Amino acid sequence: MSLLVCCGLAWWQWDRFTSANGTFQNLGYVLQWPLFGLFPAFMFWRIRQLRQKAEADGTANERP
Repeated sequence: MSLLVCCGLAWWQWDRFTSANGTFQNLGYVLQWPLFGLFPAFMFWRIRQLRQKAEADGTANERP
């Protein structure tokens, strides 16, 4: 969901960049918004990997 929203925002910034008063700052946002959308998916994947590793090591329920 976040990727779709952020890609929509990137499209909006692309339209701003290609307009008469667009700047290179808008182009920078075009490149940044998809990365912002991918970050939650990466964090979900990373936390899942760490949880699976902890379960395989048998340390899932231990407290520090």
